[in-house]
Amino acid sequence: MALTLNGIIGVRTRWGLWDNSALWHQQAGAAPLKAGRKSLTRDHMQKIIRQIAAEIRVHEHQVKTAVELLDGGATVPFIARYRKEATGGLDDIQLRELEQRLSYLRELEDRRETVLRNIDEQAKLTPALRLLIEAAVTKQDLEDLYLPYKTKR
Repeated sequence: MALTLNGIIGVRTRWGLWDNSALWHQQAGAAPLKAGRKSLTRDHMQKIIRQIAAEIRVHEHQVKTAVELLDGGATVPFIARYRKEATGGLDDIQLRELEQRLSYLRELEDRRETVLRNIDEQAKLTPALRLLIEAAVTKQDLEDLYLPYKTKR
């Protein structure tokens, strides 16, 4: 059951414990959790979930559940300890890797959209270039493709 305390999301477990990871995160002076995040399309998220599932060798539904919990503000230790049944038994090592890859792949998708939009605005986007950009698997590959089209400041 999700509860809020002064706008901070927490979860009360059946043992009466309160996951206040969002509170600790804000008290440490860090940026608010998930604030201002552009949402990716459903297709992009499905692609990311499939890729992460293949990389850490688990089922897609486990990854999807873990992503939902992470997006809801739950921390990796909390999920590993108290939501193990929801994630199908993912341990903290798998969850950490999942969290890191999720962040990287979301950043990659955001950057890919920006690169496609910028090249399209220059009227230099060809179907072949679009396919190459959409096939880029790392940020470095994407930036290498974008380099000739970057505007000089």
